[in-house]
Amino acid sequence: MSLNEQELRREAIRRRLNGERRKDICQDLERSTRWFNKWWSEFKNDPHTDFADRSRAPLTDSTITTPELERLVIELRRAFEAANHGLIGARAIWGKLIELKVKPLPSEATIQRILVRHQLTHPLAAATETAYYPWLPVWAVNAVHATDIITKHIRGGLEVQNFHTLDLFTQAAALTQSLDKTSATACAHLLKAWEKLGLPCLHQFDNEGSFCGGHTHRLIIGRMLRLC
Repeated sequence: MSLNEQELRREAIRRRLNGERRKDICQDLERSTRWFNKWWSEFKNDPHTDFADRSRAPLTDSTITTPELERLVIELRRAFEAANHGLIGARAIWGKLIELKVKPLPSEATIQRILVRHQLTHPLAAATETAYYPWLPVWAVNAVHATDIITKHIRGGLEVQNFHTLDLFTQAAALTQSLDKTSATACAHLLKAWEKLGLPCLHQFDNEGSFCGGHTHRLIIGRMLRLC
């Protein structure tokens, strides 16, 4: 059965996510690499795209906001501040709007203007200029994810392991909790995170034993590495 153009685009992206080479996909579907790059970029910018043709003329002005959108941005900012996890900026809010499938999606700059207009911005601490912290380049949604574990000690001696995975472009988060931090638990968290956020091009971990395969033997290929 022949596929229509929209289905071809969806098929190309599905095959690329499954690890096939771009060259092979284009040759098999009889399409150019430029065609593939266009729809790969479309998918990375909006993982929920339907791969339909878009008019080149903007349907809306992304700088114009509605009262409903302003209220949502303000509510998200205040909810993020109340959660006290540090992710409260325009990019974090923008990532949440993507997750909520808000249409039309405002730009990050528009969200920042809303925050400024309602006096919801805070100056950066002066100490942020005193140290250099290297970061991986983050160029799109699902370009780089980062995962770490935060241990919380509950009264009575119980330890709760909090697994956090962030999309470093949108600051969208996936969180799970467990009573242990074994490799099996870490892998289970990672599968849930990918199901929620999508598959990243790169995934960043620290030197936690459950991530690297333990510290007993050098250069071991651990369970999480095999999963990745």
